[in-house]
Amino acid sequence: MSWNQNLIQKFYELDKVYFKFKKDRSKEKWDDIWIKLKSINYDINKDYFSIQGSLYNDYHWRKFLTKRNYLLKFLMEILVLCYKTMVFIVSIWVLMLYILLCDRITGQKGLPNIIINYFPKISYFVIIIFSICVIFAFPYIIINGDYKRQNKILMKIDAFLNKLFIALINKKTNNKEDNIPPMYDRNW
Repeated sequence: MSWNQNLIQKFYELDKVYFKFKKDRSKEKWDDIWIKLKSINYDINKDYFSIQGSLYNDYHWRKFLTKRNYLLKFLMEILVLCYKTMVFIVSIWVLMLYILLCDRITGQKGLPNIIINYFPKISYFVIIIFSICVIFAFPYIIINGDYKRQNKILMKIDAFLNKLFIALINKKTNNKEDNIPPMYDRNW
């Protein structure tokens, strides 16, 4: 079941429990409502940072570009595209380096000689082009890198607090009176 279906399912379960509580106002059903409500609240808060990160991934970069003229915006976007392409090519290059090292260590000679002979030349070319792309895409790296680093730190803090929160919930579930508010009296 996907995330949205799981959340919708929990909401319908909460809705059913609430209507049961409306028919028969008992302390057990009140406790069930709050347990379901806290479960939904925890699930929503858990996924908040990942959704925010995907929505505002390039927000700071776009904000930076709004203050530039159109020609500079176009050139900077082209440079960022080249940088992202080179990051992909470097990742393929690292994979090829790993395969080449494994081939050399095992001594199986599974790779063709043309790849082994041209790999150092390709390596120099990839390193030089990637270095040039990094130099020209430096504003993008600084703006987005700083934001992503802060976001990773926030996600680590959030994960730690979630673990702490789960430990506290597990301790408090034995005593339901601590985390469930008292039931109100109906005046109508």
